[in-house]
Amino acid sequence: MPNSCKQNGLYSISVDNFTYDSSWTLNRNTGTEDASYLQSSTPGSKLFCEFYGCKVALYVVQNSNSGRIKIYIDNVLIQTVSTNTGSGVAKVWDKLDLKYGSHKFEAECETTNTIQIYG
Repeated sequence: MPNSCKQNGLYSISVDNFTYDSSWTLNRNTGTEDASYLQSSTPGSKLFCEFYGCKVALYVVQNSNSGRIKIYIDNVLIQTVSTNTGSGVAKVWDKLDLKYGSHKFEAECETTNTIQIYG
């Protein structure tokens, strides 16, 4: 098993692979899986996925009324990110130096403003 992370070992985890509570809603544009996103406006609502690797990034649908997301890696709060700093789909956070191996990514809605996790 490799002990370092290589660019060609990266893959995308779609929102279909997340586990989430009933406060999140899965939305898709008809016939376009690439346009899927998970949405919540309930403070404390969480979603998570487990992955194997050393890099992770968060993409969201931004707009001026979007809220903040608490980001956890392996059950440790890493950062709180605002998603109202632009418009459209954008990468708002990444972690590129994790130890190669199994990890848990978790996002928590912090505000009543809508959060849209893209993927």
